[in-house]
Amino acid sequence: MFKKIVLMVFAVGIMHCLSGIAQANFVTLFSDNFNDNSLDTAKWTLLDKGGSSFYETNGSAQFTIYGSPDFNTNSIAIKSQTINAANNWTSVKFDTQWLIPYPVTAEYNFSVISGANSLKVAYSSWPYSQISIYDNADLIWRDTRPTPKTMTPVSFNINRTGQLELWENGVCVKALTDPKFSLMNSNSFQVQLGGWDYSGYPNQTEYFDSVSFSANTPVPEPATMSLLGIGILGLIGLRKSYLSK
Repeated sequence: MFKKIVLMVFAVGIMHCLSGIAQANFVTLFSDNFNDNSLDTAKWTLLDKGGSSFYETNGSAQFTIYGSPDFNTNSIAIKSQTINAANNWTSVKFDTQWLIPYPVTAEYNFSVISGANSLKVAYSSWPYSQISIYDNADLIWRDTRPTPKTMTPVSFNINRTGQLELWENGVCVKALTDPKFSLMNSNSFQVQLGGWDYSGYPNQTEYFDSVSFSANTPVPEPATMSLLGIGILGLIGLRKSYLSK
């Protein structure tokens, strides 16, 4: 009877361990605080299609955007090195702070990219101030929202089940769900920051600071580990009981 009880306790512990691995643990895989006063080329590649400029100054990344009617001839961005997440990641998260002090006609954006796929968040201020989310080239959400006139924390969370959350200044701006979103099956990522302008208006600026990209993977919950420990102790007790006979 004792043996059966011990084996049942061990079995319960193992089953709970296997079903209780949903607790997430975010690990930072990439970060930059832009304190070098020059672009860290080990982390970033500058993508400048002409006319605009990029600087690191006063601990932030500054983009100065000069207008052109064609994105392909006048846009500027920095694109990160490849960031590899574990195969069993459940969520990835991009965090930064951004500031658009004098918006006029430009689009200011950041993207999470994997190969040819991307999810992009963009502010535009013409004909009115609005924020948009794109899945590749497809607009999946847009709403009116004033651009951040002071350095503002923003977080873009991507869950592997197809959930997106955009947070700004600690407030959830938008949550979307669609299992067909791109990036759901990706394990390698890049982040991109930048903007472009579709007018001839000169010298529109955008700032980023404290960039990080994190991923989480399932880890056993504390209660799971306790039950697993009980199961192991039960096996030890069972062995001792067997050996004493």
